[in-house]
Amino acid sequence: MKLKRWLGILIALVILVPLLPATAGAADLLIPNYSFESGLTSWTQNFGTGGITVETVQAHTGSKSIKIVDTVNNSQFGIQGPYMPATAGKSYYAYAWQYIISGSADLYLRFYNSSYTLLSSSFLSKSSPTNQWSSIRTGGVAPAGTAYVAVLLYSNSANVGTAYWDDVMVTADLTTIGPVLNAAAMRSATLGTDASGKPAFYIGLNGASGIDAKMVEVNVNTGAIQKQMPLPGATYAHSATTTIDNKIYMGTYPNGYLFSYTPGAASPVNLGRAISDATYILALAPGSAAGKVYGGTYPNSGVFKYEVSPGFYTFSPYPFFAGSEYTYSIAYDSPNNVLYAGTGGVTAQITRLENSGGQRNDNLIPTSIVGTDTAVDKLSYSGGKVFGRLIPSNREVVLDVTDNPNGTVTTVVDAVFPITSYGVSPELGGKVYYSENGLKTYDIATKTTAPALNPDNTPVVLPANGYGWGVATLDDTVNFPGQSIVGVGHSSGTILLFKYNPTTRKSSTTLLTGIAGVPTDISTIGSGPDGKIYAGGFLSGNMGVYTPMRSDQNTMLYGISQLEGMVAQDDSLYLGGYPNANIYKFEPSAGWGSLTHLLSLGASDLQERPYGMAEGDGKIFIGTVAGSGQLEGALTVYDTASQTAQVYYNIVPNQSIVSVAYLDGYVYAGSTIGGGKNTTPTATEAKLVKLNVATGAYTTYTMPVSSQGITALAVGPDNKIWGLSEGYLFVFNPATNTVEYHVQKFTDVSYTTSSQITRDGSLVMGRAGSNKMFGTIKNHFFSIDTSTKTVTTHYNGASAVNSASADGYGNIYFSSGNSLFRWAY
Repeated sequence: MKLKRWLGILIALVILVPLLPATAGAADLLIPNYSFESGLTSWTQNFGTGGITVETVQAHTGSKSIKIVDTVNNSQFGIQGPYMPATAGKSYYAYAWQYIISGSADLYLRFYNSSYTLLSSSFLSKSSPTNQWSSIRTGGVAPAGTAYVAVLLYSNSANVGTAYWDDVMVTADLTTIGPVLNAAAMRSATLGTDASGKPAFYIGLNGASGIDAKMVEVNVNTGAIQKQMPLPGATYAHSATTTIDNKIYMGTYPNGYLFSYTPGAASPVNLGRAISDATYILALAPGSAAGKVYGGTYPNSGVFKYEVSPGFYTFSPYPFFAGSEYTYSIAYDSPNNVLYAGTGGVTAQITRLENSGGQRNDNLIPTSIVGTDTAVDKLSYSGGKVFGRLIPSNREVVLDVTDNPNGTVTTVVDAVFPITSYGVSPELGGKVYYSENGLKTYDIATKTTAPALNPDNTPVVLPANGYGWGVATLDDTVNFPGQSIVGVGHSSGTILLFKYNPTTRKSSTTLLTGIAGVPTDISTIGSGPDGKIYAGGFLSGNMGVYTPMRSDQNTMLYGISQLEGMVAQDDSLYLGGYPNANIYKFEPSAGWGSLTHLLSLGASDLQERPYGMAEGDGKIFIGTVAGSGQLEGALTVYDTASQTAQVYYNIVPNQSIVSVAYLDGYVYAGSTIGGGKNTTPTATEAKLVKLNVATGAYTTYTMPVSSQGITALAVGPDNKIWGLSEGYLFVFNPATNTVEYHVQKFTDVSYTTSSQITRDGSLVMGRAGSNKMFGTIKNHFFSIDTSTKTVTTHYNGASAVNSASADGYGNIYFSSGNSLFRWAY
């Protein structure tokens, strides 16, 4: 156990029921003028005369509501919304907010055929609470012949009373809401020239599930988007380079394809898989001959070269780095015909390989410099020096490497400095450029760093970190004479082009508006304190905000990394980010500027992915997967009042903590035998942990049937701990400390040691009184009747289904790929 104090830092920028899945409805049924901000537009009074007005005295949201005044017994008043498309056999639900002054108020859901003849209806009448806003819900199954559904706000003939109505909505049971995150984000870029010989950046634009990545050609002089060309079969272009004959190459995921492009051609050419079992081409560097490139891959840390003839060649040994899955980075020293490869997983290192003779020299970075860094994720060779970016510390190391006659090398560390850009620029005027709180320079001769300056001697501010760098001769010879530094980067869902001239000190930034964002795959979702659903973006990061049943109000929050977990407490949403297991606090009512960084469990305790998050009694409970090369996960208890964190490091020896739940002074945590990247499990059986938050004492428990992962936990209506353990549903009784129920519900869920399972499952309670629990596992979304423990599957996805979460109405959401789904009940 470790006790630390962290100061918040404000940051700117189942008997198994047969699987009978429902058919998902297409998007939200958006009632026009649902909150009466446009008066009675789209609404029709079809009962009574008068008595219905638009008011500003009361409003649930916005500034207006409607008021129904019924002063006469035996009269009835009602106003109906527009006809919305509906499908026979599906269940539909209507929701509204009402403010009852007196009497009762009725909400009707009405089904019509294609001739607008009423077929059936359902309703709910309420007379309390009074003098406050409260929600009301009714639902029913659309009968045969249904074509439309409509919502009626009604005062019945026996009623005398007054009520306000606002925020009227309707939904089907299963709805495919679709994408809720959208961003233009890049993984790679390289500078070349276009068909006319002008400088052009070639950007690897992220795709998403079902959407190919693109190669985007950008005119550096004008910022114009000249071409956007799909890379078929690739979701992300992780690497890019330009060869000496101005051919553009991009390395991709998930099939490990290498693409080449000749400027002026109609489209890139898929050259095939670089290595048969490689899924990522993580790095590329140009060789000394036309059309020749070197590359690094994952898994099995491959190093390859490609030439037009004979094609692909894999360097021996394979894996190139023993004990590592990753060749993160590649650089080529053309004068000496030497290849440098950067690796990681456990320890960051660089290897030197002579192409002539095959002399290999490993571990070029002194261990005193490496410290706890786990990878060299970017390499370049410039000005006779080797530049490598170390992560997660985000430091650039500069090496002077000398080959000795006896086959050894002498390595001198010229400099180590902080860096936030993806590597440094090529050398220009004896300096390389990079970003770190603005544009900086490193002087190769003096081994010093300094800010790049504007004409008035103030530091140059960059609106984005550089992701691709180059040196170009530009058309604007007045402001950018000779050669200039050019770069591209992404920020807040957009991509920016920037230029800097060392002679005039002039700079410019261009927003590349012609690059359209694409739907982003969802990494996790969670429920906010405002009843909205928050979704984190896979790889690209950022966060989408979804207002229940109103996809026309989707918003984006930019500037946060990939999220792995989240939990709401009071008015705040606590977020767990990857990498480095960064923990943030965000208050939606105060705006995105309230985002505060609380913890970095990667820096302090070698953690990386905060999958499990729960809350209770003023504390946030965090379960984490260890960092690359590590097996030792952690359970962290963060006190929101004192801003202190207790880290129970390696609480289950050599296992990750991926699920958490809290009940009556105890936190319950589920482990998996899987660890961080580049590890092989040593444990064989997952454990359930019960920890006394006050004393720190804990006990571990084993499942009746051995499991490799306890991937979901939740508190049930019986005040017991319900969980998922490799396809089994279990119930743990805290009073007796026994697993009193343990039955296999999903026979298709089985983990293997090689699968390194660290995430597969979620559980959440339904609305109060429903007796329902909902969850996800593998590609299934399901409900549990907590009385009978019967499991019913409602949706089977083509890919993994994740993160069951409830909105403010009690409806349940889950994600798959780039789409958000809702289950109403």
